[in-house]
Amino acid sequence: MLLGLTMAATVSGVADPVPESAKVVPSPAAQQQRKAQGANAYKLGAGDTLRFRLHGAGAEGLEQASPISPDGTVSYLQAKQIRAAGLTIPQLRSNMEQALAVYHRDPKLIVTPVELASKRYTILGSIRERGTFALNRTTTLLEAIANSKGFESKETSAGVNDLADLKRSFVMRDGQRLPVDIERLYAGDMRHDVVLRPDDYIYIASNQNTEAYVLGAVSKPGRVELTVPTTVTGAVAMAAGFDNDKAWKSRVLLVRGSMTAPQSKVIDLKAVLRGAEQDPVLNPGDIVYVHAKPWAFAEDIIDVAAQSFMQGAIVAELEDRPAITVGGFQ
Repeated sequence: MLLGLTMAATVSGVADPVPESAKVVPSPAAQQQRKAQGANAYKLGAGDTLRFRLHGAGAEGLEQASPISPDGTVSYLQAKQIRAAGLTIPQLRSNMEQALAVYHRDPKLIVTPVELASKRYTILGSIRERGTFALNRTTTLLEAIANSKGFESKETSAGVNDLADLKRSFVMRDGQRLPVDIERLYAGDMRHDVVLRPDDYIYIASNQNTEAYVLGAVSKPGRVELTVPTTVTGAVAMAAGFDNDKAWKSRVLLVRGSMTAPQSKVIDLKAVLRGAEQDPVLNPGDIVYVHAKPWAFAEDIIDVAAQSFMQGAIVAELEDRPAITVGGFQ
């Protein structure tokens, strides 16, 4: 572990002894700042474009813009196919200078970014500018929303109202929901202003939603338009019924409420069809989740249901697939 930075003059590669009083030890705050800067440094990837320029005798005009190829390498002059993906610009510059040193005396290379497009995040839903955006610097959730011009809004006689439902909005990373409460963030709790990572998905739900979702072991999982009062069994029917080879019908999960604190209810659809239990009417935003195998406690699969919803919502947004409609269903 590096405890301090030693300043020493060297002669023939041997350092002169340095008294303890001459040693410079960075403060803990400075060490932490350097560590944070290193952790947040941009890592290059395929698709990024860099400009190289070599200084030195006879090197004037040796300037070239080169993209990082799909295999993660980049070339400049005699430095061919040097690994760039996963490195910071200073790390790549050092490796390139070593490769060029075989052909040039003490090469000094300047590397500047032309386009940093390999790291991206996606923001969808009730936001003014949806899409996938370059993550070319440290960006927080609030900054990403601001970069997309904020939430969609609607002008009414009472004024301009946001159309976003922050309770049901979420951030996904590596297929999992992050423990981020966007509603609390906008109430001033900055602990939820997470720093985004490449391939993060932000989904801003709409408070104009008139849909529920039937997911899991049904024949046609997807969205259900609540144009008329619709029960759990009605929604399952409009999803083309159960996948009978997999569906566990006696414990169907109904998920309701915010994504950060969802409520759940277990429905025995076999008992409902016998008339032994009530068939709940769905609310906008409800999730009906039919699991493929037996389970005991709702807490064990509520995250599975939520993840299925989030992944389905993102796919539906990207593909703009039609919703399942229940108009006219009795």
